[in-house]
Amino acid sequence: MMQSKLFRLPASHGDDLQALRERISELDEQVTNLKHLDDAIRRNNGLFEALLAASHDGIVLTRHDATILRVIKSILGYETAIVSNLSIYDLVHRDDHGVVHQCYAQLLERRGKQVHHEIRAWKADGTIVWLQGTVTDMLDNPNVQAFVHNYKDITAWKEAETTRLEFAAVIEHIPFAVFSKDANGIIQSWNRGAERAFGYSNAEMIGQSVSILIPAEFQCEEREIRALVIQHGKSFGPVRTMRLHKIGSLLPLDLTLTPIVRDGSVRGVIHTSKQTLA
Repeated sequence: MMQSKLFRLPASHGDDLQALRERISELDEQVTNLKHLDDAIRRNNGLFEALLAASHDGIVLTRHDATILRVIKSILGYETAIVSNLSIYDLVHRDDHGVVHQCYAQLLERRGKQVHHEIRAWKADGTIVWLQGTVTDMLDNPNVQAFVHNYKDITAWKEAETTRLEFAAVIEHIPFAVFSKDANGIIQSWNRGAERAFGYSNAEMIGQSVSILIPAEFQCEEREIRALVIQHGKSFGPVRTMRLHKIGSLLPLDLTLTPIVRDGSVRGVIHTSKQTLA
């Protein structure tokens, strides 16, 4: 009677099978890791897109010769398909071409640097806006290979600054005394009318306490009125009161205090006064 024989793989075949199983296990682990990495990339891309959408800054890529490669984030209304292969100069106000040219010249001369600028540019709707931004040399970065323009619209700030300068010029030349003081009564500005009225120069009064102009019996009144203006954010006056000239004489005047409001908060007070007959 024949004896049954068990089928056995040669030892070398068994080793190969074990090695194959181990390799399959490694590949499974690698596939799992790649899936996790892909998920992370997708999440990060989503976060990047969300941050980009919320950003108020524009981002444009150009070649070293100022040719536009891509619009990453547009705040001027242009899409890549519209401006691709145009020159960045086509979007910049002619009077500011020199500023842009200087930026490129500096970057090409000092590779790997960043330059700052303020320029006027054309929006897609034909209006002109002021832009403040930077141009960064990333030509040597294999993932970018371009000059990166980051910029933001500062038109509102520019217009406010122009208005402030115009207002300051008017204040400087009006015939009566106007000066500003902070919440603690420290004088911040002093016009020519104030110089004529009180006898002190601008250099003498900037940084001084307003108390130098106030007779002792009116010190409490001034603090109370200033506190009311700051607390309620509303003008107070005109009120008849007395102030001191540099030589010590008393000046009867009508006083109005007006709040200086910045970012929704009262930062100081404008003091306006006209002399009256005693």
